[in-house]
Amino acid sequence: MGLMRAAEKTPRAALGCALALVTGLAAAPASSAECWNLAGKYLFDVEDGPLKATIEKQLGGVYKRFDERYQTQVPFETTGDGYVYASGCMAHNCSVDEAFLGVEEKSCRVFVALLENEKFTLLIPGVWPAALDKARRDWVNRH
Repeated sequence: MGLMRAAEKTPRAALGCALALVTGLAAAPASSAECWNLAGKYLFDVEDGPLKATIEKQLGGVYKRFDERYQTQVPFETTGDGYVYASGCMAHNCSVDEAFLGVEEKSCRVFVALLENEKFTLLIPGVWPAALDKARRDWVNRH
C-alpha cells in the first residue's frame, strides 16, 4: 500500500515540478527576451521596456550623459556571436557628442562608450568581448 501511495504521488510531484518549471520560464526577466532579435531595430523601439531600465541601472549616474548623446540613433547591427550594437549622437552635434551601445543578447548586459566634446571619455565596463570591442574600435576610428 505504501508503494501505491508513493507511485500516486510521483506523477503529481512530477506534474508539480513541470508546472513550476514552466511558470519559472514564463516569469523569466522580460529584459532577456527583449534583447533577442534587436538587429535592425532602434533603441527607441524598445526603450520604454526593461532594456532601458537595465541601461539606466548599469550606467547609474552616467545614464544622463549617455542619453544626451544617444538622441539620434541608427539601428542595431549584430556581431554574429550574441551581441548587437548601435551608435547615436546628440541632435545637431554628431561627431562631437556621441554614444556607442553594445548589448549581449543572452543577458541584456550593456556596454557603453562615450564621445564627449570630441574626446572619448568613458568605457563601461572596462573589458569588452572581442567582437563587440572590434565594432567599438571601428566606431572610434570613424572620428
